[in-house]
Amino acid sequence: MASQFDKVSPLTDDYLEIWNITGVDNEAIAEETLKYIDSVQSLDPRETLSEDSVIDENAPATKVLLNEIFNIMDQKNLTRSTIWGQMHRKYEATALHDHACDDVAWVYYARLPPDSGVLMFSIILGWSKKVDIVHEPKVGQLVLFPGYMLHRVTKNYSDIPRVSIAGNANFSNE
Repeated sequence: MASQFDKVSPLTDDYLEIWNITGVDNEAIAEETLKYIDSVQSLDPRETLSEDSVIDENAPATKVLLNEIFNIMDQKNLTRSTIWGQMHRKYEATALHDHACDDVAWVYYARLPPDSGVLMFSIILGWSKKVDIVHEPKVGQLVLFPGYMLHRVTKNYSDIPRVSIAGNANFSNE
């Protein structure tokens, strides 16, 4: 198992970290996650939790991945808060939101068909200017960013669902 650290500009060193995780079976992770596509955390379509599914953390391929993610969190002095499956069928997207109750938000990409959307961060400058920064994810990437950062996921135009696992974490007090 190998993890490689990358940085992305213009969200430089202090804001965004990207880890490339290898040695996991992304297609198996996607299939294990898709089993719960209709087991959403909220039935209220106005909430982003209506797009978040439960996952089986003990499913074989998912468990291998989560062990790798938790090792990275340990290196960053982070403790896990919540974890969920994030799947988008054709024409689905995630609205602009944040995870301000937690120090760090993260997402791992298991399946990314062509034209299945991007991760977009929004920075508000003053009262009237918004800057959007696009991150085009790749399969095998783990993206960590501050929980307060506004972000959204653009629409999936593919017939194949986009599959990721996401979560939140907090810095340990030790």
